[in-house]
Amino acid sequence: MRHIYFCILFLLVSIPSFAQKEKSSEPKIYIAVEEMPEFPGGMNALPTFIAQNFNLPKYPAILDSLTNLAITFVIGPSGEVQDIEPLNRVHPLIDQEAQRVLQIMPRWKPGKQDGELVYVKYTVPIRVPAPQHVPSFLQGKSPYYYYYDEEAYESGVYIGYLEGLEFPYGNKALATFIQKNYKIPEAAKRGKVSGIAKFSFIINPKGEVTRVKSISNLGSGVEENLVGVLEKMPNWKTGNLTAISHYVKRTVEIEIVHGKATFRGIVPSEFDNPGIKE
Repeated sequence: MRHIYFCILFLLVSIPSFAQKEKSSEPKIYIAVEEMPEFPGGMNALPTFIAQNFNLPKYPAILDSLTNLAITFVIGPSGEVQDIEPLNRVHPLIDQEAQRVLQIMPRWKPGKQDGELVYVKYTVPIRVPAPQHVPSFLQGKSPYYYYYDEEAYESGVYIGYLEGLEFPYGNKALATFIQKNYKIPEAAKRGKVSGIAKFSFIINPKGEVTRVKSISNLGSGVEENLVGVLEKMPNWKTGNLTAISHYVKRTVEIEIVHGKATFRGIVPSEFDNPGIKE
């Protein structure tokens, strides 16, 4: 049974009767006008349209627990739907499906202010099953452990803990692999380069390591050498990864002492631009 709940928020609550517009918008985009836009068949027909056209994707969800996906869009002077943007993120497949449904909406009856057709912004919150790994005290709010890497968002990159996902034979084997394959750059040896080198990479559903990236800057060839080593890693054990078809981001720290590298461990991954997306 599909559990999808829709609540249409028109941003009219606590707004004075005179028209308001967003500041510094070009063209002017209002959030309340004398004659508000109307969905074909009336506003009560909008939730029905969304429910009939929304195809709930398969993703690991918490049974009988819901969360909100809020999307804004603008109704233009011709009644066209434009500028569809999510205000928060639930799951890449859900977010994409919601945007798809709003994109196929028929033209609305446009809004008017002072007798002129104008642009008006709406927000549509959609209630959907909450993804797994969301703590109970945050269910229904923005996801906590279920974040996505901004750079690879369209691929649904998961950065939380996933049981069974590991380097073959564990972290000790990963440390040995790095030690055996890393060659100390001469410049790093001469300069006695020391510090913490940090790298992120993405593991696809097959366990293949992709998109290795340095997020430190010790220099002297240290990061370049270690990127090459990490790119040569064998496929990781995927655990539940294959079943849910996710890409997963992992971040590792490697201690450098006078150019010599020692694996420190796997550390929490972050957004490229860290922060909770409300």
